[in-house]
Amino acid sequence: MKLKSELIKSRYLNRRQFLIGAGKTLLFLPPLASLLPREVFAEMIGTKTRIVTAIGVYGVNPKPRYPEDTIPMNQFMGADHTYYKKLSEMGKKISHMIDFNNPALAGLEAKMNLIRGLDIVAGTYVNGGHNFSILSGTLKGQYEPVYGASIDTIIENELGVRAIRMKTDPRNKKADGFSFYRRSPGGARQVSSLITGDEALFNKLFPSGSNSEPTDSGPTRDMLIVDKVLKDLNQLKNNKRISSSDLIKLEEYITSVHEVQKRMIANRMPASEQVTCNETSLDFQVSGGSSSVKSYEKLYENYGDLITLAMQCDRARIAHIANTASSDVDGNGNSFHHDGAPNENAQADKQMWFLHRIARLAQKLDAVQDPFDSDGKTLLDNSLVLWTNQLGSWSTSHSMCQIPAITFGSGGGNLRTGYFVDYRKRPFLTAKGWDHHTMGRPYKQLLISIMEAAGLSSNQYLKYGDGNGFGEWQPYWEKAKDPARTHHQMFNSEHNKPLPFLSMGV
Repeated sequence: MKLKSELIKSRYLNRRQFLIGAGKTLLFLPPLASLLPREVFAEMIGTKTRIVTAIGVYGVNPKPRYPEDTIPMNQFMGADHTYYKKLSEMGKKISHMIDFNNPALAGLEAKMNLIRGLDIVAGTYVNGGHNFSILSGTLKGQYEPVYGASIDTIIENELGVRAIRMKTDPRNKKADGFSFYRRSPGGARQVSSLITGDEALFNKLFPSGSNSEPTDSGPTRDMLIVDKVLKDLNQLKNNKRISSSDLIKLEEYITSVHEVQKRMIANRMPASEQVTCNETSLDFQVSGGSSSVKSYEKLYENYGDLITLAMQCDRARIAHIANTASSDVDGNGNSFHHDGAPNENAQADKQMWFLHRIARLAQKLDAVQDPFDSDGKTLLDNSLVLWTNQLGSWSTSHSMCQIPAITFGSGGGNLRTGYFVDYRKRPFLTAKGWDHHTMGRPYKQLLISIMEAAGLSSNQYLKYGDGNGFGEWQPYWEKAKDPARTHHQMFNSEHNKPLPFLSMGV
């Protein structure tokens, strides 16, 4: 097949950056220094920060997330209300949700952060509904955000990098609106389309033909992609110019692609197990293929492998995951609601299931050396993975304070890692009459930290907001007699800056 010269120039594509096979299949490869022209490799190599935003519906109460308030903390002298402690100094079991004895969190102690005390500052701390603009640092409009854009779309559009976005349940729309964009400030909201299933994600990342959709037909349709490009692969292996280190890199990558696709085929829902209904007994209808999820846990395993492969060969630098699953068999999202569990720990277990799936993705990223990094860092070292929810509590108050935030990776050395960081005011200041409303710093500062780690400058992200900079900024509360109502005004000069301590150099 023919590749447009513009594509080769803009994406630095070289004949030895992909394999061509049956059914017009293209399999993109990680950079192989020994086969690429020196000037092309020089352009490709270097730190490329990857961003993953993983957001789940509803929220979780602070107590199961964080350690007790009585633990001693270090105060960061460079900013107000910034306290920290190394996770390694807090024992293995830090809270109900954060337990490093669990295999899902193993090895991540030094490469993650547990962050407390981040608030959406939008004139009220009791949300009337569920906030779908959490990744834009806003609240107004709730289900139909009025301001800004989510950070995944801002980074994608400002830097011109590729993003992949996926959801856990094809039939569920509870998490569909978290990723959105505006072509101009105040313009119409463009909701991002989400990939529904691991097979669809695989086809998007490893397309056949010149389009993003597969064009195979006949006997090549059910072949593994590695088998389709086997002839070209063998020719590449026998190339006299390929170095031994590049040969090892190639073998590891091809094996990963091969194993992922084999697992995906094995995990497909057999037709005999798919639920079908006639009109007279209709509750909900599931009709084959991507509408059926056999195992949410295995789906996340496949998502994790595919995201890792995409970032390994630079097929995407941004991934967005919208979650409604709370167990291997429950993907509808209702069990996250405040009437979906008997107590806060039982509900936290459901959010913890989602957290562990994202932690497994972080482990996968940490197991692969970044092919674009000459210092031998892993993909996780050059990534920043955010796990968060749309609300700060599980309670009926729908709190906008203490929004859950856990990060993995340093974003190419732009963030400190290995810490519990608490941004709440000391002594604690809690809004009267409301649980979980302990005042801290603006949540949008974390989003700014992520965007700057990705390479954005302030003039690129400040235009996405309510006119006061990035996100929304209304530092008062409608309850005039509450002493907490004016707390956030102290950040009037800081709310458009990255978080202190967490961001290096701030």
